[in-house]
This record gives sequence, C-alpha cells and structure tokens, in this order.
Amino acid sequence: MRRLTTPTITIIFPSDANEYSEILFTFSQQGNIILEKHKEDMTISADYSRKLFSGSFLLTQDETALFDARFVVSAQVRIFKDDKCFASRIYSISVDDVLNEEVMGDGIWSNCQEIT
Repeated sequence: MRRLTTPTITIIFPSDANEYSEILFTFSQQGNIILEKHKEDMTISADYSRKLFSGSFLLTQDETALFDARFVVSAQVRIFKDDKCFASRIYSISVDDVLNEEVMGDGIWSNCQEIT
C-alpha cells in the first residue's frame, strides 16, 4: 500500500456478508490500532450463482496518510454472525511513502491510485 493514495480493499467472505451482524476490519501498526472500518463502510456483493461473496471499501488519502512507512501494517477482518465471532489470520502489508505529503483535491487526482 502506498501512503496518500485511495486504495480499494476487497475481502472475500465464506458466505453472504449481508447476513453478518457486524464486520470489523482493523489496521494496526506497532500494536496500536490506526484505523477501523465497519460493515456500514463497505459495499457488499453477493453472486449466488458463482458462490462469490465480498465486501469492499475505499481508503481516503487522509486515512492512508495515517500509516507510517517505516512499519508494516497489520490487518485483520472479524465477522459476527448468529452469536458467533470469527477472525481471519493477521495479514502484513508493507507501506510505501510518497515524496509530497499534500492531499490532492478535486479533479483527476481525487481518486489517486497506486501506480506500479
């Protein structure tokens, strides 16, 4: 992930996420929670014919600016359904820095993506 960009995070679920009471996606660095996203922050998709269920959300430039490029970001999704809580493994995401810390505004740069 690159700081000050607007990446879309997509999570594949084992079943229809519309049936989950809560979804919590947590980003942390150095043991500190930096950012959390909830079910209401996500766009939920369900393709029953292909049995493909997902949720996605966009991070803003301000949100990715919260990450420190010197440290790995840990990320985990937890779901709550039928009085049971499930958690994914913890993923490690490297963070790249940018040369200019300016948050870019309207126009072509408002949806700035990572260029590889």
